[in-house]
Amino acid sequence: MLLLALRPSLAWADGRRAELLVFGAGEDVFERYGHAGLRILGPAAADDRIFNFGITDWTKPNYIQDFLTGRVAFWGNVRPWARTRNSYVKWDRTILRYPLDLTPAEVDALVVRLEHDVLPENRNYIYDTFRNNCATRLRDYIDDVTGGAVRRSLAEEPLGPSYREDVRVAFAAFPSLLILTEIVPGLPLDAHRSTWERMYRPAVLGEAITHVHVTRDGVSRPLTTGPIVDRLREGPEPLTGWPDLGQAILGGLAFALAGLALAIRSARPRRRVAAALLWLVPASLMALLLVTVAVGTVWPDMQENWLVLALPVTDLALYVPLIGLLRGRPVRHLRLWRGYLTFRAVTVLLLAGLGPVWGLLAGPLPPRVLCAAGLLLLAAALFGPSPPAAVQPAAVPPAAVPPEVPTHDV
Repeated sequence: MLLLALRPSLAWADGRRAELLVFGAGEDVFERYGHAGLRILGPAAADDRIFNFGITDWTKPNYIQDFLTGRVAFWGNVRPWARTRNSYVKWDRTILRYPLDLTPAEVDALVVRLEHDVLPENRNYIYDTFRNNCATRLRDYIDDVTGGAVRRSLAEEPLGPSYREDVRVAFAAFPSLLILTEIVPGLPLDAHRSTWERMYRPAVLGEAITHVHVTRDGVSRPLTTGPIVDRLREGPEPLTGWPDLGQAILGGLAFALAGLALAIRSARPRRRVAAALLWLVPASLMALLLVTVAVGTVWPDMQENWLVLALPVTDLALYVPLIGLLRGRPVRHLRLWRGYLTFRAVTVLLLAGLGPVWGLLAGPLPPRVLCAAGLLLLAAALFGPSPPAAVQPAAVPPAAVPPEVPTHDV
């Protein structure tokens, strides 16, 4: 192994060589996954460049909407390596280098492809966190120039964590994002992923590339002798926190809603309505968001979300009886609402019960349990004691007047 580390790359014969660069995670939200680039080194200092495909305009209007619907534009560029390195040193990011054992012809092919893809007319692409990002593009470039060696070498690797588990780790320090991670993405996020698929993460890309072998002159040898530690982060590790915090928060909210439902069963109607709205208002807003995203997105991860059955937009109709109670009126069509909530409860309980054992209905359990607790609260609000009917004053009959008795003078 030491001899391999000392052996110069085959590409040195042509004066150029390539390195995969992996940058560690940073503190900002958009830095949690780290970053990756391809460095091309030539005989002259001016030839030392990095090709980077992780650039976007974070300040663009409607950026969050474009992200959720899968329409965010990213692009690539090429910059001097020295300037880029200085930036990452200033941001206190770890830098790992993976020298690639490529032939001169392979390096040439790689450079041609990179230079073509950073031209103004070619550089833009639609970003997908898991399938088309700064790391997957480099993975594909290296796989192409090595004749598919990357994919072949990793074909026997066991399946690893799901995308949702990766996201939980990346955003463990951001509770609001963890909660959205449990609710908004759908079924595809829970499938266990191959190493090839998980190379969307720069750190996984760097680790996996060390398992890749190429055949030179009939001899199989590693594609890289890295990693070479260029620098280490000096500050604390940024990927901290509890990845399951989002699930714990949703579970705690479910417990609180169930307790509130038991507490308001005999309360006055207006208090029951106020308690029910604590659930119905955010739940209906989330239902609208889920439907809007599912219909408008091109991300498969956002389209197949069974939570739309546990948080349907039809729950907006429940404002009608609640507003009636708020105005002091008894619930009209009581059997209709009881039947609707019963049907909803059966649906949610089936999703919660079958999800862990039936892959077709897979998905995080805490949001479904929270929906069941919300239905319990709505039932307690609607089917508690009705307000007393308004009492009309009884009509008082006129006093009976005795008949006039005629009198006579004596």
